Amino acid sequence: MIHVMNFKGEIVDFISQSDSAVIQAVHKHDINERMETFDFTILSERTTHMQERNRIIIQDKDKQYREFIIDRISADIDGYTEVETVASYLEDITKARPYAPGKLEKMTTKQALSDVLKDTGWEVSDATEYGGLRTTSWTSYQTRYDVLLQLCTTYDMMADFYIEVGSNRVDKRLVVLRKRNPLFKGKEITYGKDLTGLKRTVDFSEIKTALLCVGPEPEEGKKRLELVVKDDEAQAKYGLPGRYNWAVYEPESSEQNMTESRLRTLGTTELNKRKSEVINYEVTAIDIEKEYKHEIVNLGDKVRIKDREFTPPLYVEAEVISEEYDLLSEDTTYNFGEYKEFKESDLRSPFDRKLDAIRQKLNDNFSNINTIVKESLEGELQYFERKILKANTPPENPVNDLLWLDTSNPKVAVLRRYWNGEWIKSSAENAEDVGAVTREQALYSELSNTFVNLTIQHSRLMHDASEALESEYLVDTDI
Repeated sequence: MIHVMNFKGEIVDFISQSDSAVIQAVHKHDINERMETFDFTILSERTTHMQERNRIIIQDKDKQYREFIIDRISADIDGYTEVETVASYLEDITKARPYAPGKLEKMTTKQALSDVLKDTGWEVSDATEYGGLRTTSWTSYQTRYDVLLQLCTTYDMMADFYIEVGSNRVDKRLVVLRKRNPLFKGKEITYGKDLTGLKRTVDFSEIKTALLCVGPEPEEGKKRLELVVKDDEAQAKYGLPGRYNWAVYEPESSEQNMTESRLRTLGTTELNKRKSEVINYEVTAIDIEKEYKHEIVNLGDKVRIKDREFTPPLYVEAEVISEEYDLLSEDTTYNFGEYKEFKESDLRSPFDRKLDAIRQKLNDNFSNINTIVKESLEGELQYFERKILKANTPPENPVNDLLWLDTSNPKVAVLRRYWNGEWIKSSAENAEDVGAVTREQALYSELSNTFVNLTIQHSRLMHDASEALESEYLVDTDI
């Protein structure tokens, strides 16, 4: 569970999960705050190798090895010692030789990251994603970790740090840059299952409806650029008539020749962030992954939070931004951010439309089926029955192969066939012998065709229902 490594890179102690010496061990990781710690409480008699600033190696929730440096030790008279550690990459990369003012020009993600990690003890992971050719610059001395964070902004990626362990040594310390692209994998946190607490807070205090935008300091002798951006709709909703809620906005840019168009674009983007209320959520959920293996949640995933008992019913999409993993109980507590709220009516409307269409098709099909069968049978029977003419006298103007059922004798009807001016007697036991179709056969044929048509309609209805059920926003069967 816990490996202790000295300055020589040797594993000098190991504490297993079943070892009663450790009574608390919690790994915390926050991708928004870029914070990672591991704190544990252990019997003081087992801290021989922890009195120096040694390194600690653990496996996180996903069984990936991570490395920490002992930062603080606190012992009490009860015989236990609290050990606080910080992620080793923070110290290794931050304390490496700083960068002088400069830039990394037209580099790929791996090239830029490789330059930043030079002489830090860390190297680029093969899992680093391609982010194109970019240029980034800085005007003052920067630590390598600060430049690494700048790369995250430049390439629009997030960094992660992990190690690979060999036989009692650390083989590699790796850094990976990848796109922050939260994916929904079907995890829903719902009231009555794993949602244990929910608080929704709406903050109107920081709403702004107008910004005075001030450009960067210009070259000597030039006037500093200023302009105003407003939002009248937001003002009508949140402000007094004619009295805008003002704020000053200065873009974080060293671009001395910024144009008015560029400043207006930046100002409008900033105002769009400030012109509405801020909604925060405090969500508490229990981890049910151990009991239900499909309920897996990873840091950076997108989850959906649903509480129909809330007023109004709450449907929220959120990103997992931090986790606390207890190495002893293997329980995990998650914190969420980047919330996006949905109205129940908006979520249900596509399904309601689908259901209405399905119901209408069903009603149309079943209400018309009797009419369809009746009309079809009448037409078909008239057609087939006209093939044999029934009368007690011969038909006028006959043609070859015309059939006549002679009923002049009411007791015995005789079937005759016309050929070259004569009516030839044709003895037959049933109508099929002379190519006719009985009423029962015609009815059966039409019913068979109707069944085929209904089967096609059923397939179409099943397709429509399947489309609705397979929607990414429907993860339960309660429509």
